[in-house]
Amino acid sequence: MLEGMAQPIDRETLALKAATHAYLWAGAVKFAASQLLVSDADESKLPPQARDLRSAARQSLALSLMLALRNVLRAAEMACRYADRAEKTNLLAALGRFKIRLPGLVDARGVLEHFDRYTDVGGSPTALYEVTFKRGDGTYVVSAGGVEIDVAVAIDESRHLSANVIGIAGDRWTYPVGNEVE
Repeated sequence: MLEGMAQPIDRETLALKAATHAYLWAGAVKFAASQLLVSDADESKLPPQARDLRSAARQSLALSLMLALRNVLRAAEMACRYADRAEKTNLLAALGRFKIRLPGLVDARGVLEHFDRYTDVGGSPTALYEVTFKRGDGTYVVSAGGVEIDVAVAIDESRHLSANVIGIAGDRWTYPVGNEVE
């Protein structure tokens, strides 16, 4: 059993934990998005040796962004279970908006996370799903398993949803910034 799981935890503590996870994962989305949405002009200022690595770095960040988005959603769904009636109404609306603006996210993240399931179907080797990355000047879209995620939409929706989750935690909420142990 995990440490801290032996004792029952009250609803408010669980809501606080969900809010913390939503905030942290939304931060991961924000960081990845800030790197993916860099304009061509800003990227051209990098030294030549760094420019060679940018494409691989962007692609790895895009994949990480998909995982982070899924975990923002998970934290919000957890918070919904522990919300009071008034809070739950707002959070359900935010969850609905998130799912409408990022359709297929759960499936796309599942394809990325469980790629091994897509390489051998019924004992026969199968073509691996497609992952594509479309970069424009200040835009970025990642596609996995046929689902497209626009990074600009992703950052807006993760901010909106995590803010609604934080509202569930109420007065007990504090930002978990600077709590790293050295």
